[in-house]
Amino acid sequence: MKIAQIAPIWYSIPPKKYGGTEDVINHITEGLVKNRHDVTLFATGDSKTSAHLVSFFEKELVTDTLPQGREFFIYPYVHMVKSLEYIAKNNFDIVHCHYTTLADSILLGLVKNLKNCLFTIHSFFPEDTNPRWEVFKLFPHVPFVSISDRQRKGNLNFVKTIYHGLNLNDYEFNDSSNINLENEYMFWISRVSPTKGLIDALKTSALTKKRLVFTATVNSDVDKKFYTEEVEPLLNNSLTVPIPELDMKKKNYYYQHARLFIFPIHWEEPFGLVLIESLVCGTPVVAYARGSVPEIIKDGVTGFIVNESEETKRGDWIIKKTGIEGLCEAVEKIYSMPKDEYEKMRKTCRDDVEKRFTVERMVTDYEALYKTFL
Repeated sequence: MKIAQIAPIWYSIPPKKYGGTEDVINHITEGLVKNRHDVTLFATGDSKTSAHLVSFFEKELVTDTLPQGREFFIYPYVHMVKSLEYIAKNNFDIVHCHYTTLADSILLGLVKNLKNCLFTIHSFFPEDTNPRWEVFKLFPHVPFVSISDRQRKGNLNFVKTIYHGLNLNDYEFNDSSNINLENEYMFWISRVSPTKGLIDALKTSALTKKRLVFTATVNSDVDKKFYTEEVEPLLNNSLTVPIPELDMKKKNYYYQHARLFIFPIHWEEPFGLVLIESLVCGTPVVAYARGSVPEIIKDGVTGFIVNESEETKRGDWIIKKTGIEGLCEAVEKIYSMPKDEYEKMRKTCRDDVEKRFTVERMVTDYEALYKTFL
């Protein structure tokens, strides 16, 4: 098949550091090329790909000051229009678009009459009262791929749920034999945002007296303000270890050598790539039952799921306490596991990713979906 992949232009493909969506787009593209499809990737010029690369901007836009207000739409609009002009002249079998920000709503209008076009939704859907739904309502027949069942909302034309997948060769499994028990730590990695749960992770660290190693990506002045005013006052020199933003190799090291990965999110995370990145290294997860967490984490098997609060209760989990109290109980439960039981959990984490969350499975799912459009 001749396939077009239209990526966003905020980060390169693959991303240099932060950029989970861009990682996924890279895996899809490389997997399709490996399976002998003719693939064109529309992305920034600093991207690296085995596919044919078509670029209208030399480098990822996040390296510059991100455009604000009305100007936010200018660059993605140019990227989308030029991409579709190229596609119109070159007869593609499939046009695969990747929806990440509000700016990508423009693309919905541009491709609404294409019969061979589909969208993977990488962002969350807002509440029904959000004005963004006025845009989605205009396109009830556009085929959407969800990245978790929890992500599905409204009366949109969801044609399939396809979970993200990892290249297993990129991640080394650690059965815990290389973990320094005197220097054990919990790990947290994400963008700085109130919804990502860093505050809850820090409070859990303080209450359990367990070290927390974390790396926080700061993308905006709002992020900086939140970090300065909310995060820094909670830092404890003996328990909290902030580290710089990590490349793939260093990130994997911290996953592999952590006692657990903590993920106390306060929003409906559509997938959470960090979850399977942790699991593939053998590191169990303690997470709130928000977003896709109950679809990815097996309670008591690959970690522990905790209800965020009584008001947002979702499921009857092993840990009955909610909120930070529940997080603390789950953390203590993992730290107090007998060695053989803990090693069994770590092996199960890796095994589960090998069964459910590989690049090969993800690419096969997309290929099968593409064929239904031919």
